[in-house]
Amino acid sequence: MEFSIIFLIILLIFFSPLILGLVFMGTQKKINLKHTNSSLNKPGYIGYCWTYFFSVFLFQFFGVKF
Repeated sequence: MEFSIIFLIILLIFFSPLILGLVFMGTQKKINLKHTNSSLNKPGYIGYCWTYFFSVFLFQFFGVKF
C-alpha cells in the first residue's frame, strides 16, 4: 500500500507540467500561416507544447546542445 502511494506521488510530480499546462494554457490551436510574397498557405500550431517542455529538460539534463 505504501509503495503504491509513493509511486502515485512520483507520477503526479513527473506529469504535473503536463497537467498544469493543459489546465491553465489549454491545448494547441491550429492557425493558417500565409506567406506575403508567394501567397503560400500552410497550417501551423500555437499554444502549450508539453513535448517541448519535457524534451528541453532532458536535453539540458544530458548536456545536449542545439
